[in-house]
Amino acid sequence: MHLSPDDEAEIRREFRRLTNLSQEELQAWLETPESRRAGVVRKGEAESVGRQSGRRILAIREAAEGDLTDADYRHMKKVIGYCRRHLAQRPWGDVADTRWRWSLMNWGHDPCLPCREDDGGGGPPAEERGVEGARHIRLRRPAVASALPRLAPSTTPSAGRGPPPPSLSRWGR
Repeated sequence: MHLSPDDEAEIRREFRRLTNLSQEELQAWLETPESRRAGVVRKGEAESVGRQSGRRILAIREAAEGDLTDADYRHMKKVIGYCRRHLAQRPWGDVADTRWRWSLMNWGHDPCLPCREDDGGGGPPAEERGVEGARHIRLRRPAVASALPRLAPSTTPSAGRGPPPPSLSRWGR
């Protein structure tokens, strides 16, 4: 894979933006039981694909920009694609203690935290964000969730929404 300098810069920028866990947070997260429970383990391997990716993310971040290989850029693109796909599949309700969130965190992204701004350095260090290791990661709740009213669980996706407007009805009634 041969990338132009502009393509490499764009991949690095989006990778930094989406991998919103700091080195310390990601390292601590990968040591938790929740991290081990999330993801798919390939036949013959002991660790899930996401946990392997998390370790690769740590190594990529430690490498100097000029030392990144084509394989590193391929992995960064894989991380970007994974995060985008899974963020588009966000489950309904509080996601703080879900395997969906845990899987994303194995890939370096905590959906309960905002994406990082493109500051060139991947955001502030964990200490400046008030991080206290893996305990902080497990217990973080989205600020918006506490302000929203609790809704009764529903067995159908459209419960409580009422009928569709006539223009969206399947039969045009």
